[in-house]
Amino acid sequence: VRRLRRPSMQVKVVLPTGEVNVPVEPNSTPGHLKENLKYSIRVPPKQIKLTCEGRELDDIKPLTGEPNNVQDGAVLVAERREGVVEEDMSTKASPPPTMIKKEEP
Repeated sequence: VRRLRRPSMQVKVVLPTGEVNVPVEPNSTPGHLKENLKYSIRVPPKQIKLTCEGRELDDIKPLTGEPNNVQDGAVLVAERREGVVEEDMSTKASPPPTMIKKEEP
């Protein structure tokens, strides 16, 4: 018996900079979608909040499954989470560089 692949569905994602229609697989997760969105909105996935009809989506559950229940053609809102502190690499203490001395023969 050959299994037919479920066709992809379209969701509209409202970004801070506009809207985009995104094809997604029904068994895909909001976490996967955030990974793809990070390039468009230049925000790390952990700092993106995805909502549908006012409900925040569960990152590890399928889009079409409980509790997300996202339907084909749904409108999702992607925004930066409030209160998330960005990691600033310049403030982290790094060890001093190791000097390698070449010994003379």
